[in-house]
Amino acid sequence: MDKVDKIFVGGYYGSGTRVIQMLLRDAGYCIGARIQDYLDFVPTEDVIIEWLKRGSDPKDEYSQKAFREIIKDGVKPNTPFSIKHGHLMYAIPLLKEVYPDSKIIMMVRHGIDNILNIHMMESTFAQFIVPEHMDKEFWELRMRFWNESYRRMIEDSKKYSKDVLLIKLENLVYNPKEQIKELFGFLGIEEDVEYFEKIIKVPETIGRYKSAHVVHNNPYIPEFKDWMYGLGKEMMDYFGYNVK
Repeated sequence: MDKVDKIFVGGYYGSGTRVIQMLLRDAGYCIGARIQDYLDFVPTEDVIIEWLKRGSDPKDEYSQKAFREIIKDGVKPNTPFSIKHGHLMYAIPLLKEVYPDSKIIMMVRHGIDNILNIHMMESTFAQFIVPEHMDKEFWELRMRFWNESYRRMIEDSKKYSKDVLLIKLENLVYNPKEQIKELFGFLGIEEDVEYFEKIIKVPETIGRYKSAHVVHNNPYIPEFKDWMYGLGKEMMDYFGYNVK
């Protein structure tokens, strides 16, 4: 298999897409102007509500706008490239239409962990939920958004199953050798896996949903984990996640 020269990396913001870009950068791919910040796309309440009302038509304005903004991010002609952005999980059919020979990597992580990772303070007090984000509506909207985002992504990827690889962040950080071998095999990359294995570190943010501060010190949402799991049950079950 020849080395793939057009790669797109997507997933819910904060799902680990940057880790994949770091691997691909060291494997010789142009990654555009920069490795985007983990807050690629932090949607507002209005954006989430509007998006949840839509179907998953690849021709809709949302996907078109996302695609145009992302593709112009510094890709060099005739150079193997990898572009990462959270938006790309909403544009799989469009990506395959424009770049039919491309491969797509989609990242996923534990849904509650994912949301907590974005909306908890990145500071000494990272174990606490940001006070102004404690209201029930805030968490409900984002868990529904996570669930629906992946539901639509899975549905969109069915037609292109040979060209889309789903990677769970937990598998990547706890079993890096096996996961990198699968990734490189999918992309036709012939590199020393052991070198790349050393790049992978287990982030401190893994398992935040187990934090006593999240579970017990949240006066606004009793039984926080079970409640959140119920909101995202469809995709949590699909990916084999639980709250134990």
